[in-house]
Amino acid sequence: MDTWKGDEQAGFYGEEVFNDIATYMHKNYAGRAHLVRTTFDEAAGIFDDGGIDLLHIDGYHSKEAMLHDFETWLPKMSERGIILMHDINARIPGYTGFDAWREIAAKYPHFRFDHCYGLGVVLVGSNPPAPLVELASLGQEAADMARRYFSHAGAICEALFARVGEAQEQEKRNTEHVASLEAQIRANGEAHARELDEIGARHTAEIEAHERRREEEKRKGEAEARDLRQEIAKLKELVAGYANSKSWKLTEPLRMVGRAVRRKG
Repeated sequence: MDTWKGDEQAGFYGEEVFNDIATYMHKNYAGRAHLVRTTFDEAAGIFDDGGIDLLHIDGYHSKEAMLHDFETWLPKMSERGIILMHDINARIPGYTGFDAWREIAAKYPHFRFDHCYGLGVVLVGSNPPAPLVELASLGQEAADMARRYFSHAGAICEALFARVGEAQEQEKRNTEHVASLEAQIRANGEAHARELDEIGARHTAEIEAHERRREEEKRKGEAEARDLRQEIAKLKELVAGYANSKSWKLTEPLRMVGRAVRRKG
């Protein structure tokens, strides 16, 4: 449980943090884990006393706040109950969790990890798991060896997570690059398609204009041909009229003399 809004120590942040966690939880732990978005004090009323086996406290890191969270949730722990206390070795201004840890460690069996900002394992139940009882019972030399082992293992995990993170970031960049190239190809393809459409439209318009001119010229030619045929028909009628007229017939001998003179000349 958390508010996922931040605080004065960790800084404040927006909804993107909660949304990222909610997405991850839904993807990997749907039906098995649930986010409770509220304060630690308010969330305590949701759980029955004696019902929690494992609790991780990572809230505000002052001595008073850490002791308050520990005491508030202590009744909720089962007989096998284990409480993990985060940042018990943080030497940061405003972080006084190491003082809270000293008080808690003086009352309960425990084991302390010192690497990073530290993690305290507190056996608060009356019948805690045997391996943790053994861990809490180690002598100084064996405890130091265990701390070095987990510190080294943690460093390896941290390096692996860093490499995985880098690989994921590279994959994200590659995916974005591929998406960008695909978008560019689509844009270029669409531009070329538009250009081809425009060229096709121009050619179609030119062909249609040519067809219209040809049809117009055809209609004009047909009209002129009709006019000529009409003129010819009129001329034929006129000629036929002259040929059948009396004057034409009477002057036929004169035309014959004229033709003969022209041949001789």
